[in-house]
Amino acid sequence: MRRYYSLLIVLDQRIRFEPVWVWIYTVAYYPFILSLVFMVSNWREYTYIASSFFFMLALQATIAMIFPVKTPFEWREYHLETISRRLLSVVQRIDRGGNCFPSMHVSVAVLSAMHMHMIWDVTITVSAVIWLFPALVSLSTIYTKQHFVLDVPAGVLHAVVCFVAFDNIFQKLTVA
Repeated sequence: MRRYYSLLIVLDQRIRFEPVWVWIYTVAYYPFILSLVFMVSNWREYTYIASSFFFMLALQATIAMIFPVKTPFEWREYHLETISRRLLSVVQRIDRGGNCFPSMHVSVAVLSAMHMHMIWDVTITVSAVIWLFPALVSLSTIYTKQHFVLDVPAGVLHAVVCFVAFDNIFQKLTVA
């Protein structure tokens, strides 16, 4: 049997379970990240962005194999009396509580926002809206108890490292 780690801290125990956040975690999350596809203007840009996400996924898979983290089973024990709880239950049956560190929801949302900034010439208002989504996604991962608090900053750091590292690798490959 595989051994999983727990990143449970006091703050995790103080944050209440709020299943209504599943709507951000699932319903708002996917249109936000997929909107990036509609923003690209050429094949090179699309290839660059798609490759950066594959790079991030490969790094995430490596981290998950070396340091597997799983949320407590008791976080998944609740009554299914609301539609939010039922939707969250479906999500949890699919993901099974593992592969938490770093949070891929957070990493993907942050990487998407970084690419949006790269593609668009954004105003301060547009920038605030773009970064609102990763912030809400980060909160949703914690309030739905899909992730530990520590998974969120790790997810942000994961996205930033992947963005910078991939950009450096891509620049060297295209110059050569």
